[in-house]
Amino acid sequence: MQLRVSRDCCCLHTRTHLNMPRLDGYFIFLLCGLSSISVADFPVPSEYPPFSWDTVPVFCHMCKPQGLFNDTELDFIKRFAMVTIEKGQGLNQSGYAEEKMIAAGMQIKKANSSIWTLFYMNAILDWPFFKLHDIMLKNPDYWIKHDNGTAVKFSGDSSFPQPANGMLGFNQSNPNVRKMFTSDCVNATRSKAFNGCFIDRANWALDIYNANNTRALHGVSRARVKELADGQVKLLEELQTGVTSSGLIMAKDVGRKAGFTDWPYVNSIFLSDCYCCSDSCADDIEAAINATKRKQLLQCHVNGNLNSQDQFTFALATFLVAAGEHSYFAYSHGWFLEGYGLKWWPEYNKPLGPPAGPAKRTGSVYERSFASGTHVWLDIKQKKANITWAGDIN
Repeated sequence: MQLRVSRDCCCLHTRTHLNMPRLDGYFIFLLCGLSSISVADFPVPSEYPPFSWDTVPVFCHMCKPQGLFNDTELDFIKRFAMVTIEKGQGLNQSGYAEEKMIAAGMQIKKANSSIWTLFYMNAILDWPFFKLHDIMLKNPDYWIKHDNGTAVKFSGDSSFPQPANGMLGFNQSNPNVRKMFTSDCVNATRSKAFNGCFIDRANWALDIYNANNTRALHGVSRARVKELADGQVKLLEELQTGVTSSGLIMAKDVGRKAGFTDWPYVNSIFLSDCYCCSDSCADDIEAAINATKRKQLLQCHVNGNLNSQDQFTFALATFLVAAGEHSYFAYSHGWFLEGYGLKWWPEYNKPLGPPAGPAKRTGSVYERSFASGTHVWLDIKQKKANITWAGDIN
């Protein structure tokens, strides 16, 4: 991949051929500015999931700990253009997470082959129910370690079981770790159950390094954090190469500052667990707009209250003012299909149509109209929104 950046006397060509650490090249990329980077400098999918402006393009990200989906659940899942199978799929049953996620992906593909599916992976956390965990236990050189050689232990989402003393972390600066990790992803796509992989904590080490926050790594030296960040960049490139441009590598970006949300390594972006849920909503919207301009696939997910119409309307409005071709929206409470996690909102059936143009912004207020006559008004400071729909459809 060739990256061309220019700003006054700052010029960067072919980042992978520079005689400097790859991470340093990345920082130069940030300093030179995104506005001067052309679409061609970023990887984009050669194939895309189903997409239509007729109604809100939606995806879901979930799992069912009890095991495979029943017919009613499959009928519900088939309504989404994209589905990510979370790590907790079949958690209450024996077997590796990889096997159970593949079985669930095959179910969805059989129910509707046009749906695009993603296989969950975490770039840092060694969740103990994955097959990768067994390999990690046999290879201490695969672990993230303190400078004194002991393993760093991590905690993850408390919705999922994990050791009380924490989990091991993947040392992505080790080429063998990246090879192991990439193989797990590629094998999932070769099963035909998945169109790509969802990579959680994709920029975790880079986020810590840029913030100069080694405390988040429990005393690991800044130099070692830099090695991890560089390794994560290499991992993303190797993953994208592994699934090719026809497959998706959906990088979950945990940062919210300029630069964290602009990925020149993968063709798909999941901005955060809760898009536009904080005071950085304007940054999230800008990042979403930038991604769609580059033709990268975008997922905007909001964790919210399923009983709050106002919260849902605000969330949907933040998506609609930024959405472009191949942008998808999700709203859920947690990551589980059963119970209270997901529902189909009536707004998903209402007419939308292509946008009449980009959103107009005045201070904290955004407005945007769509071909059907639907109009969106959004105030991110007051956290208020109104969507005037053209009408309902059956």
